[in-house]
Amino acid sequence: MPSPTSTIKKFLDQNKDNAKPDLLITFPSGTAIPAPATKADKPSTSQQPTFSLAQSCLRTHVPGAKYMAVSLDLDAPSPSLPLASPILHYLHTDLTAATASPFASPSPVYKTDTATDTWVQLTASSVTAGGKGTLEKPLTSWLAPAPPGFSAPHRYVFLVWEQPEKMSGEQVRAKLGLGKGEAGLWRKSRFDIEGFVRKLKLGKIVAGTWMVVGS
Repeated sequence: MPSPTSTIKKFLDQNKDNAKPDLLITFPSGTAIPAPATKADKPSTSQQPTFSLAQSCLRTHVPGAKYMAVSLDLDAPSPSLPLASPILHYLHTDLTAATASPFASPSPVYKTDTATDTWVQLTASSVTAGGKGTLEKPLTSWLAPAPPGFSAPHRYVFLVWEQPEKMSGEQVRAKLGLGKGEAGLWRKSRFDIEGFVRKLKLGKIVAGTWMVVGS
């Protein structure tokens, strides 16, 4: 079986026994991924999730710091023969840490029973076009997990990096050659995560986790 790329392998090795996760993934269905290797099913993970960082991971010393979130399938079409992996399942740039508000429900800053740290949700930053405010959309929309029936469960990894200062989402799109509009599956397959890190001159992974989804 081909080995994961060096970036992914290092992340998996460092977090396989992580008792204090730094990234919480939550789906609209209510399903949460509170720790690495959490099991989930296809129906409950079909819609775009939210990413929440442990507060201790935030760049609080950098006003307006932005983050980028990525999700990858490491086992397509099967863990024993992952020739199409990694497949890019999600890429969202220009994310910022939410701030607590008495008017927000549920609050984007919260604690869970199993966490020792406070979770802070990453939210799309706003842009102004033609006098109207809109939210930055993902560069690639959420691709729902769909491991085939013949396959063992797949690992879906979620990673967050600090977005380089003065780099916009459109600049990221151009550097990665994604083109306009939604990228097709052929462009998302065998996603060059090492090239992604190199082209964007990214630092260390800020936070990450993964889930396991069966067919």
